[in-house]
Amino acid sequence: MHTLNTFLQTELGLPQSLIPAITKFFREEEVKKRTFLTKKGATCHKLSWIESGYVRFFSHTEKKVITHWIFGDGQLIT
Repeated sequence: MHTLNTFLQTELGLPQSLIPAITKFFREEEVKKRTFLTKKGATCHKLSWIESGYVRFFSHTEKKVITHWIFGDGQLIT
């Protein structure tokens, strides 16, 4: 599995010396299925790392629900 530390080093090219300073702002949290991370009109104050699972970014119209993006293992979301 692609860990946050590995992602920061390989994908973002950050030096190992900066990793602890960045990862201290993350805390492990288990989010249950069908839980909203934020709701319409709210301001998001988190940057989240998906260790395992999926998050769907979607919106509602009067007629349907529109999926804009699906995020999975090893991705950052906000």
